[in-house]
Amino acid sequence: METCLQYPTTPRCPRLVGVEGLPLAQYDYRIDVKPAKYTMHAAVEVCMPDLDEVAPDIANNFTKLCTEYPVLEHIPLDAKLLVYCTSPYGAFYAGKVLLKVGYTDVSSFYFGGWNYINTTVTQQNRDSVERPTKDYCYVNGPSDDCPTVISVKKLKFRDEIASIVNSTSYNLVDIRPSEMFNMGSIVGALSMAGGHNDTTAFNAITNRKTEIWVTFCMRGVMSYMGARNMKRLGFERVYFLDNGGYPELKDIEGFQSTVE
Repeated sequence: METCLQYPTTPRCPRLVGVEGLPLAQYDYRIDVKPAKYTMHAAVEVCMPDLDEVAPDIANNFTKLCTEYPVLEHIPLDAKLLVYCTSPYGAFYAGKVLLKVGYTDVSSFYFGGWNYINTTVTQQNRDSVERPTKDYCYVNGPSDDCPTVISVKKLKFRDEIASIVNSTSYNLVDIRPSEMFNMGSIVGALSMAGGHNDTTAFNAITNRKTEIWVTFCMRGVMSYMGARNMKRLGFERVYFLDNGGYPELKDIEGFQSTVE
């Protein structure tokens, strides 16, 4: 680890990050490698307990590692990853394992581990005027206040959203400005322009609070804010698309753009 701290650009070294490694939303996958004896894992994380202790013969072979952790089969090698543990050492060595099998963009949370992330995110949420913050919802998972995250980069087919929300009957909500919606959106999506700032944007659907709603925008910022506003209004089952939006969504099999 000392070598990587001194020479951070060494190819075999994961990127060592501290508080500058936040916000959590900038990563495609957040990988929790806390030892199996610790049962508390953030609700929306990819959990790979004891990854830092994987035997070298497994770490040298992606197929063998996927047998140990099947979820890796679904994570692209160019995905942006954040690895964290209860200590900086566990995150560091797990990051080295991931680099060794071919992942190219790996950050290991170095300063203080999971406890520091949790404490920092909780404090930031407490200090924020706009609560809950997105990072707080990442750490704590869906609740009465937090919508549920769906990473666009994890989707390959439209049916995968139905699987995530556990229903084929869901509503897509485009939070982007009206002019962008008119230039192209997803067939069937409802335009709720301004919904990230103004709850009155949802006046037309307040009688449908028990239905399933999935918000999207361009990159995941306004989609989260719109989904948070829907939760504030009492909508029960609200999801937001993150790590992307309309540009990626229109290219996913099963979705159709309103423009060619």
